[in-house]
Amino acid sequence: MANLAGGSRLKASHEELMAALQGRVTSHHRFLLKIHLGQIDALDAAVRELEVRVGEALEPFRESAELLKTIPGVSDTVARVIIAEVGLTNS
Repeated sequence: MANLAGGSRLKASHEELMAALQGRVTSHHRFLLKIHLGQIDALDAAVRELEVRVGEALEPFRESAELLKTIPGVSDTVARVIIAEVGLTNS
């Protein structure tokens, strides 16, 4: 892993990185890592599910969202927030 840091702007030397990577990973550590990675995977899946639902809910407003995104600095997420917070008028 220390070799992957080549050319980076890290202050640590290669030897310091090698020393930092030395250690013991016990079965308990692996157990905890497995739990944490499972939680991350579950949260990622929940976020994907929410994004699909939000996309479906905002489908009637897709044209307005696209128009809002023509404003510099307004991304898809920002357009969704504007629509959710401010709403739209029929002008």
